[in-house]
Amino acid sequence: MTKTPDVVISFLEDHRKRLTPEGAIEIKKFLDLKEADLRSRGEFADDRKLYLWDSDFYSRMNSERVHSFDRNKVAEYFPLDKMFIGLCEVYEHLFGMQFIEMTHEQLDDVVEQEKGLAMIWVWDNDEEGGEFLGYLYIDLFPRIGKYNHAGHYYLRPGFIREDGKRSYLASALVMNLSKPTSTKLSLLKAEEIRSFFHELGHAVHCLVSRTKYKVFHGPLTDRDFSEVPNMMLENFFWQFRHIKDISHHYAHISPEYMAFWRKMNPSANSPPLKIPNELVTTIIDSRRSDRVLQHLNQLHLTNFDMKIHSPETHKEIEETNFAELWNRQRKEITMLSGPEDLGQGYEWGHGYTSFRAPMGNYDAGYYVYRLSQVYSLDIFCTAFQADTMNAKEGRRFPYTVLEPGGSQDEMITMENFLGRKPAFFGNRHMWK
Repeated sequence: MTKTPDVVISFLEDHRKRLTPEGAIEIKKFLDLKEADLRSRGEFADDRKLYLWDSDFYSRMNSERVHSFDRNKVAEYFPLDKMFIGLCEVYEHLFGMQFIEMTHEQLDDVVEQEKGLAMIWVWDNDEEGGEFLGYLYIDLFPRIGKYNHAGHYYLRPGFIREDGKRSYLASALVMNLSKPTSTKLSLLKAEEIRSFFHELGHAVHCLVSRTKYKVFHGPLTDRDFSEVPNMMLENFFWQFRHIKDISHHYAHISPEYMAFWRKMNPSANSPPLKIPNELVTTIIDSRRSDRVLQHLNQLHLTNFDMKIHSPETHKEIEETNFAELWNRQRKEITMLSGPEDLGQGYEWGHGYTSFRAPMGNYDAGYYVYRLSQVYSLDIFCTAFQADTMNAKEGRRFPYTVLEPGGSQDEMITMENFLGRKPAFFGNRHMWK
């Protein structure tokens, strides 16, 4: 979509210009915390600098003071089964889809033997024509030898066969959530639910896409665009009404679970069915707090990726001191001090070796995460922020944005939905 490196570099420069003043404010806040913390322990800093090893510590300290809540208590309101049903109901309402889980009688022995494995048929609802869309396999819990992150994977893209009939999509949603036990359900923290929204967003993109050739199906688009739809759908979780709607305290699922909860909380009143309003507000506020330095760190990674992939000559890349380049860019962009401020120069360490993206299919492409955030927020704020359950816009989104996949220029896809060019240089909500 961006076509040239100059466009990407211009985007990153604008990104940095917007973030730097906010980053300086955040650093000052953490420095004040650091000074007070050291004073409380009878220590004193020789300089007023925020070092790499200070950042996460004081960010967490500030978050715990300002947004103090017990994440495990919050997780009690999000048992996996109830959360998944609530999430599917959001997508069913918006996009006119139906998720139908196969019964045990319809599954083979392998699927039956493992908890957390399921197969779901996905259809358009009757109002949208009742057409079959595809198969979604779900693999939720960790086991030996399994990939240990979250992801969505094609098993078979959709396409039109030579006889004119559609070959239907089959894909897998893979997570690694805490396994339930005989006394405890799988309870999800906010970040796990966000990840679920994200990965299921990839699945919805695949299911709704209708292309002639499989090479263009679903998120098989320009790299710039492939993360946009699911990042847009992530925004739904961070809305007050949806956090409330998908919540369901596990103690209300059965008398046995209520008895277990009372045993663990003998002096407390019974928990409400839905998560309390003040906890919802705290979850939302915690997402927005102390994020600027995280954005700047991502900007550092993105700039490093572009720099090492755009040398003027082969000799230039051979002569590049990657440790020095990495540390100088980090200092300039994040404004965080490191060993270079303790007399060790800029050649210390090999931090760049921990950055896997340039060697893992994202060479000169790590910027897509930043750009996708801008595009996805533009879509969400334009079409859904006023009413996140707007079924009219919900129907228009899959037909206009998801269905074409990579079969047309993705900028045309964006313009068709927004009615204008996307806000390439950011959305005001991005910086809040």
